[in-house]
Amino acid sequence: MTMKPHEGLLAAFLAILLMAPSALALAQRPDTQGPAQVPTMRGADLLTPAEIADFCARMEHAQTPDARRMETRRLRGLMRMRATERGVRLSPGDGTGRPGMGNTACMARPGQTDAVAAIGLADAGVAAPHEQLRDGIAYLSGGIGADEASAMRLAASRYSLRLTFTGRHGEFLSDVATEIFREGGNQVFSVTSEGPFLFVRLPPGTYRVVTKADGVEHTDRVTVPARGGVSRTVTWTS
Repeated sequence: MTMKPHEGLLAAFLAILLMAPSALALAQRPDTQGPAQVPTMRGADLLTPAEIADFCARMEHAQTPDARRMETRRLRGLMRMRATERGVRLSPGDGTGRPGMGNTACMARPGQTDAVAAIGLADAGVAAPHEQLRDGIAYLSGGIGADEASAMRLAASRYSLRLTFTGRHGEFLSDVATEIFREGGNQVFSVTSEGPFLFVRLPPGTYRVVTKADGVEHTDRVTVPARGGVSRTVTWTS
């Protein structure tokens, strides 16, 4: 059957009307590809072994929390500069509140901040606490401010005795004089806390822990297990 000219024009016009919505939908469909994603890297992975060793040495010699915060800020600035040079962004962490852990170059050096924790905390912009030695025993003390408290909690599992000092209303206390004695009576450790947390790496055994704040003394008997550790909160109610 032969189509008349006006019928052909009508069919073409109807076809255009039917195709128009589909063409409009294609034009309005968002681009699912989006802009290219910028890769992320842990700050520690942007550092050289020499830079990590220098950071560890500086942290070892920093004597105050402010000095350690300054060193952490310096390292954070170096990480940002390297990230810009490499065209990457710093990793925010693993999504669980724990920052991405970094190089382990100076873990084995005794009496020094664990590089894994220190550099990982710097990745997250947190000033790392500083491990120290007293009477031949490693300890960590601090926790003033939310950032330092988070850093202390991150490191807690590395210490066998974990003490927290609070007042009658639950407020944190610092400058707590602490003495630790073996069950037989010999003193093995003595220090004044730099914050509300004091973590001590003691060998297994039973100890007498004497703490003193504002002239009030507490005595506690604790047993440090061969594996894991023990946590105690000492509260002054007066």
